Amino acid sequence: MGTGFSLAAHDAIRNAIKHDQRTTNDIAAQSGMSTDYLYKRLRNELPFTVTDIERICNTLNINPYELLQQPASDDTNVLEQLKQLTDTVADLKTAMIDPTALTAEQREQLARERIKHGVTLAANRDPHMQDEIDHAGERS
Repeated sequence: MGTGFSLAAHDAIRNAIKHDQRTTNDIAAQSGMSTDYLYKRLRNELPFTVTDIERICNTLNINPYELLQQPASDDTNVLEQLKQLTDTVADLKTAMIDPTALTAEQREQLARERIKHGVTLAANRDPHMQDEIDHAGERS
């Protein structure tokens, strides 16, 4: 929802709340908002109003003008995440070509990355296959 300035404001507010020690529920209450009201805006379902921004900034002890001038995220962190993702993709490509080409450490790191990003592997096993194997001798 929104473009340009409103998205930048949204990202800056999310980042500021994320780095605060209080819970989002506490920030909502201290800003005079219901939790549902704040979460709808944090999920970008509805836009923040100027009053919302002012209340949140007052709660966080941040100058609203400074908040909106800050980058939404730490560029170094973004670059590091991009490098890790690139390395993971390279490992995945290597594993698809030759899984034995990965070291034990790379396989372990790849497994952690898969879990972290919610990627799981399904077993290609038919649950009825054991029944077929067990009964194969009976058919002969």
